[in-house]
Amino acid sequence: MQIYIADLQAYNSGYLKGEWIKLPTEEDDIQDAILRQSQNVQSDFAIHDWELPFEISEYTNPLKINELCHTIQELNLNKYLIQHLEYAYGVDLKNTDTYTLKNYLDNIYYYENEQKEYLFNRKDMLEGLRSEYINTKKVGNM
Repeated sequence: MQIYIADLQAYNSGYLKGEWIKLPTEEDDIQDAILRQSQNVQSDFAIHDWELPFEISEYTNPLKINELCHTIQELNLNKYLIQHLEYAYGVDLKNTDTYTLKNYLDNIYYYENEQKEYLFNRKDMLEGLRSEYINTKKVGNM
């Protein structure tokens, strides 16, 4: 996971000046990279590229992105699980803190395990009903 931080003043002047930052990292490393890319030391920067398992914009806070990357690494999330959280459960990673995300995951795991157990029990019950009440040999001959 990484982001490319670029100097906006340089970009608007027609040349590229920026650097890739591997995430997760220390917050000081991100602040230092922002200051290195700012010609006027006013932190005029944008994120021009990224390699992340979630979507961001060029003005998403890099510290928030870093926090999300820490959480993803800590919880061992992959891009498919992240997409599942976003699309199936409406979880907005960019606006969700780590504690809330962990609660979502706990609830989802609990709910999905309960559903699997319920469906497994229903399948056994339906198999029993089918063999007990439906004569499959006669139905097959019709």
